[in-house]
Amino acid sequence: FKYILVDGSHRTVIFDRFQGVKLDVIEEGTHFMILWLHRPIIFDIRTRPRSVPSITEIKDLQTINITLRILYRPRDELLPKTFCKFGFRL
Repeated sequence: FKYILVDGSHRTVIFDRFQGVKLDVIEEGTHFMILWLHRPIIFDIRTRPRSVPSITEIKDLQTINITLRILYRPRDELLPKTFCKFGFRL
């Protein structure tokens, strides 16, 4: 038996040895688990930036560089399905 601590910007998905990945998402706080039965998988859900550069031409045929900055984060309620589909490659 053990207590796990989930930080404020993290969420946890539980892998059960008998049932597989549970669909419940554990939020921040201290939680009680049986480690031989449950394996906690902790995800960072903070917003992260990604920049996508692009080169384009305008009407007078000049080339300009544009960089699009995208802010993204995983959705809490979809973490179990995302983990089942992609594993740790988030």
